[in-house]
Amino acid sequence: MVCFSLPCRSESAVHKTAIRLAILDNFTSEKFAQKYKIDYFAGIDTAIFSAKQTGILIEYKVFTYGNKPLAILNALCEVEQWKPDLIIGPHLSNQFLLLKKYIKHTLVVSPYATDVSLKELPTNFYSLSLPDEYIANANVLFVKKYFPGKDIFNITQADCKDCVDMALLFNKLYHQYYPTAHITDRYYTGNHVELIDMQRLLEGYQPGSIILLQPLSYVDAQTLMKMISDYLPMSHLIFVYNLDNWGNSSAAKKEHRKINNYLAYKISPLVQNENSKTYSDFLTQYQKLFGEQSKNAVTYMSYSSVISVVDALKMFPQKKHQSMRKNILKSFMAARETDPNWHRPGSIMVYALTQQGEQEQGIIANYSSYEASRK
Repeated sequence: MVCFSLPCRSESAVHKTAIRLAILDNFTSEKFAQKYKIDYFAGIDTAIFSAKQTGILIEYKVFTYGNKPLAILNALCEVEQWKPDLIIGPHLSNQFLLLKKYIKHTLVVSPYATDVSLKELPTNFYSLSLPDEYIANANVLFVKKYFPGKDIFNITQADCKDCVDMALLFNKLYHQYYPTAHITDRYYTGNHVELIDMQRLLEGYQPGSIILLQPLSYVDAQTLMKMISDYLPMSHLIFVYNLDNWGNSSAAKKEHRKINNYLAYKISPLVQNENSKTYSDFLTQYQKLFGEQSKNAVTYMSYSSVISVVDALKMFPQKKHQSMRKNILKSFMAARETDPNWHRPGSIMVYALTQQGEQEQGIIANYSSYEASRK
């Protein structure tokens, strides 16, 4: 497969503090991908607008690739030829992990990668999302607090590595608290969940079990809950689900929900934290640039990916005679030494699905520091 790039979108002038930013990602693999792409670049543009006001200019070029597992490697030749100072992406963990063998001295920041292997990556790789083990732990804490000792019925997308990892991590942690609880694992493949055979998928389900969903997207989670509740209309079902990567309710169609035979809870990092200065700055800059407000998580995460680097440069300035690429890497490493959880969300929130949409129920876990939370 031949790699290709979209047109370069950049500032008209190049300043001595300009950053050459490569966006390396796939914008076609998920449902509502076009919506995600628009939201994503709104965040990039907002970050560039914000950085320019502090004297840092950013020019960027987009490098994309196909949906095959190793397709990202075809884009690396063009990325290398362009010689970026910074790479943002990819959002999928598998592709992010592939890059460690090929990119040695350039900072690579992913908005959403969560694989458990993140901690083993070289220091020039960083994700703004916490590894899967923390979301799995939050799931366990939630069930332990509100439905202690309940049997678990896992429904997992088998061709999503993060989904499988999450289910396995949950099972291991849950058994530590409730060794006699029965856990059933059921799997499906592909993104066409509407075609799943419900009788086969729900084989072995026992009434009263917590149905733990591990799909790839928010849309799939909503579809699965509707299909399962329609198939088991007389049951009082309890769903718990969390989302990886681009999981974002704003991309889904807003439909009236008839929720009369189940409870549903989403466990998710508190990305849009009203008490966060970074989030407050984002809202202000977005309003200035686009003339309207934004509550979109994808937009904020792509904004944060760039601003995390800009903030590191401002707070931990390096020698002016060094290259921008080296300064970015060194300043970002200094930022991580000060705060190992640099620009990551520190809390995990529980949201209840209601007729009116998702409602915050409270924080189930706090991780003030990535490394500290591992002790």
